[in-house]
Amino acid sequence: MNLINLLGKQKFNKFLAVKIITAPLFSIEYNHRIFPNIIRKRASKIDESLQQWALAQADFFSESDWRDIQLKKLKNILVHAGHNVFYWRDLFKKINFNPENFRDFCDLQKIPIITRGEIKKISPKNLLAQNINPDRAVEQFTSSSTGEPLRIFQDENDLFLRRICTYETYRWMNVSVDAKICIFGLESARNLQGLGIHISIIDMESVKFRERVYRNFLAYSPQLLIGTPAHLDRVLYFFQKDGISLKIESIIYVGESMTTNLRRHLSDFFSSKIFSAYGAREVSPLGIDCGNSEQNLHIVPWMNYLEIVEGKIIVTNLRNMVMPFIRYEVGDYGSWRNVNCQCGRQLPIFEVEGRILGNIDFSDGTSYPVNHILAYFAAHYYQEIERMQIEQNGLSNLIFRYKPVRPSAISNIEKMGIEYFNGIWGDKIKVSFEVADYFTSNQNGKIPIFIKN
Repeated sequence: MNLINLLGKQKFNKFLAVKIITAPLFSIEYNHRIFPNIIRKRASKIDESLQQWALAQADFFSESDWRDIQLKKLKNILVHAGHNVFYWRDLFKKINFNPENFRDFCDLQKIPIITRGEIKKISPKNLLAQNINPDRAVEQFTSSSTGEPLRIFQDENDLFLRRICTYETYRWMNVSVDAKICIFGLESARNLQGLGIHISIIDMESVKFRERVYRNFLAYSPQLLIGTPAHLDRVLYFFQKDGISLKIESIIYVGESMTTNLRRHLSDFFSSKIFSAYGAREVSPLGIDCGNSEQNLHIVPWMNYLEIVEGKIIVTNLRNMVMPFIRYEVGDYGSWRNVNCQCGRQLPIFEVEGRILGNIDFSDGTSYPVNHILAYFAAHYYQEIERMQIEQNGLSNLIFRYKPVRPSAISNIEKMGIEYFNGIWGDKIKVSFEVADYFTSNQNGKIPIFIKN
């Protein structure tokens, strides 16, 4: 009697899916320079198929099933970090935490929460695993929703799984992986690279560029649009202004919160269903919208363990073996929703409190996305800027407010900053620099990155 007959097909599928979700990627053994590219690509393709099949089976997992999976994956990352990462090894010794004895979620509470500010003060060599092939480390920069530039290292295998999560998002929306996709901006989002057509939101400010885009856009007839709310707001503005009409099946917004007003306008104009996907560059996808209710974000338990502590979203990434993030405060606020979702998935639902950036508007009617400015300063001045904030007053004045890591960095930041701003928009708006030791919180207790008066 074989195992399938013994367990029954449904139980066997569940057994196999759990094994696939909890095990290391099959392609890890082949992701090495000694193997030809064709072998590595085939191994990755096998992994891709296995992961997609397993996650489809996981639709039927219970809360208890997911708890068991997360406990196993949490122990795995904790043991790995405790043995191979200097910072976590030293911290665990200091607090008398033995990851080998990890048994329950409450054990995780013994580990203190770590912030971006604290990570910036730690030498990268003390945060990187000593036993992982350096080829798997992918350098990235982020300012997240706090305006604190940070240099991080992602795991190539984690990035592969982020792509699988992108496919999973489509599946939840009933959109085919082979659907025609149009992505506005998001040039640095590696999980979207190679998918559909990509359009520069900055170039959309040019009439001639838009004319070419509209011809290609209408010929391509995309079924899915992806962008940040700020990008999609600008796309909507141009389509309305230029008299372009097109129906789109679905729209996914990422990177920021979307106002109810913009959500309604996008849905009405494009006759679209609107979905959201929430995540952070440091810790991958955190929430997937199933579409059964406005902003019904389900957790992504095969990628992260998510906590909400005193309103703050705290995340332990389960897949980044290169630079483990354990009980990391992402800088966003959220709350659990005690509802049963009509989609039938037994995954907790949460909501995120407004992370809104937007666009800088100029007197000539053009705009420039704030996230592009933050990305530039995060990549070039992560060692010199502790925190930054942009404030626009009317259409003629902009303040770049920042706290330098050290006073000696001020002259370089401002000199190069002036060159940068002059290069991207000339004299469209007057930019002044302001050094700050303190940033005022809003009514929700959060320091906004962009203030628009």
